[in-house]
Amino acid sequence: MLEKLKKALKISTAEQDSLLEGVLLQSKMIVEKKLGYPLEKTKYSELLNSDNQTSLFFLKAPILSIKKTSVGTVKSYKKNALYLQKAIRGEIIVEYDGGLETIPQSVELAMINLAKEIYKQETAEGLEIRSKKISSLSISYFTPEEMKKGSTALKETDLNALLAPYKLLHCYTV
Repeated sequence: MLEKLKKALKISTAEQDSLLEGVLLQSKMIVEKKLGYPLEKTKYSELLNSDNQTSLFFLKAPILSIKKTSVGTVKSYKKNALYLQKAIRGEIIVEYDGGLETIPQSVELAMINLAKEIYKQETAEGLEIRSKKISSLSISYFTPEEMKKGSTALKETDLNALLAPYKLLHCYTV
């Protein structure tokens, strides 16, 4: 991914590789926080409660493989949803591998776009941002000269659109 970032930033030398690797790590952490799970394959064990249901929704990560269940037979799974052969009532312990087998193209694009923005912010010269933070409200002011230099802010909607297919499914009961 480093080479793709360098190409996107039009950097051909290795002088800034360590900075760019750090920037990629920051963007990966942001993506993982937005998705709610680590991108790498990780072993999980979840205790789920079922009220006579055939489908269960894991909270930690998309399912890559089911290792063991305490009750019931697995029919299938998709994302973080597990479908059982028969309805089960009570507590179920499921051990599974979760995460992503490979990083999908849209997730990689989100990480590269974030890394580009972080890099631009870290290497910006003469850009003065004045900001105020009151509780959770944050306001930034730019001078006309600063506006001409362009904003390095990545639109939140763009990031969400790239990551949407990889967010966890949730079951809401009423």
